Amino acid sequence: LTCFLVQTLTVVLALLISPIYAKGLLMPSQGLWAIFMCELVIDCQKHPEQARGFFCLPIQLKSKYYPWFLFLLFTLFGGPSFDLCSGMIIGYLFSHYEMSNAPLSAQKAANYEVNSFLKCLSNQ
Repeated sequence: LTCFLVQTLTVVLALLISPIYAKGLLMPSQGLWAIFMCELVIDCQKHPEQARGFFCLPIQLKSKYYPWFLFLLFTLFGGPSFDLCSGMIIGYLFSHYEMSNAPLSAQKAANYEVNSFLKCLSNQ
């Protein structure tokens, strides 16, 4: 679900920004980094005051600033990236609305299989 939401938001952001920044449609996805940013934001929001080390350097950052620091660093070295931005947005939405802690029940999954487009997949 996280991957789907991040990639969908990336496409929407690229389409919205394309009239202003035409190269936005040509930006490639950076693979798993967007999902990593999403999970990092969720983890950092659980304990925002906890100190985190930056790789192997003797730098300690508060968890609430750590995703922004990585985003700034990746943007400086690699240029703007819609998928990292999308990963952070989805991560903040997940942590704010606690969507990551809402598992899909077996009854709801069975209901989706019977009453949706997933019905053709469940019959195979």
